[in-house]
Amino acid sequence: MPSTGPVGAGPRMTRILQVAYVTTDMDRALTGLAALGFGPFKGWDYTGTKLFDTLYRARSVTWTMRLAVAWVGDVQLEVIQPLDGPTLYQEFLDRYGEGIQHLMFAADGGFRPGVRAMEAAGHAVAAGLRINVAFHAGPFTVPAMPVWLARAFATTGRYFDTLDELGAVTELTRLPPGFDLRRATAAGVADWWVPADGEAPGVSPVVDRIVGIGIVVDEPAAVAARWRVLTGAGPWHACRDAAGEGLVSALGELSVEVVRPAPGGALDVDREATPRVGYLIVGSPATPEEIASRLMTGPPVPAEPNGTAEPNGTAEPNGTAEPNGTGPGSGRRYVDARASALRTVLAVEGGTATLAPPSHSR
Repeated sequence: MPSTGPVGAGPRMTRILQVAYVTTDMDRALTGLAALGFGPFKGWDYTGTKLFDTLYRARSVTWTMRLAVAWVGDVQLEVIQPLDGPTLYQEFLDRYGEGIQHLMFAADGGFRPGVRAMEAAGHAVAAGLRINVAFHAGPFTVPAMPVWLARAFATTGRYFDTLDELGAVTELTRLPPGFDLRRATAAGVADWWVPADGEAPGVSPVVDRIVGIGIVVDEPAAVAARWRVLTGAGPWHACRDAAGEGLVSALGELSVEVVRPAPGGALDVDREATPRVGYLIVGSPATPEEIASRLMTGPPVPAEPNGTAEPNGTAEPNGTAEPNGTGPGSGRRYVDARASALRTVLAVEGGTATLAPPSHSR
């Protein structure tokens, strides 16, 4: 169904490429994630000249981090532990604790037009970096370049502080010429792996694909309107289940939902203790009981009742609705994984169920 009405000043985002968590303890986080079947995780210690031209709040500031990535289906899962210097990652940890901190988007038209559109929408670059590591080129290993040369070829990231608007920081990335994210990740020479041999963890996965992301909010319509303005996501459809009610849309292959939690439901966490809650919508080959037993350090959490679709359809930011909306699939269950390595709530959909309508032409 085509989107109605003009798209706002932000770029048209075509896909969510990566979901990024921040942690205070990389070793603990990756050990726990590997035990759930995630991985292998490819990791780097970004110190010295591996990380250069770093920016923070419009200032040139040196900062360092540990970073690891793994693929979950076609979406990259990233885990970052900030080390030295001021960063948006540490800001998030100080304010909200561990959790989903940023999303990497692919912008229609590419990196530079995307950055310009974000700036035109009122969001200056809040942080930036360039990465300079050795890389594989066929049978050869090419060492890291001198910084003056690396600027033309290095992976370049720009972050925009959209936490209040979208519920996550926005990242746009320029990859080396001729590389997509998967190829660029494979080419970089790792500092370390989890597991250490770089092989898959060897246990059956609890999660085998990321279906979408969700944000717990107080005003779903207002947040959906901001997503529409900054990313072009839409139309938005009403959805409701036992965990809450809100709005859902599709961005590329993933769904995005903004939900007001139902009292006593799976998403009704202590907002004072956990003021910002993002959750993963995932596909799993496991049963809800297996998922709970693998994720939780304590007794399994009872699964929520099955989700139900709302009949009143698409909710546009101006409050009008179109017919034929959809809601969560009937196979959805929720698992509180905040005590596990994931530090989040999981909305688990078995089989091949998806949440949002198919991708729309916009």
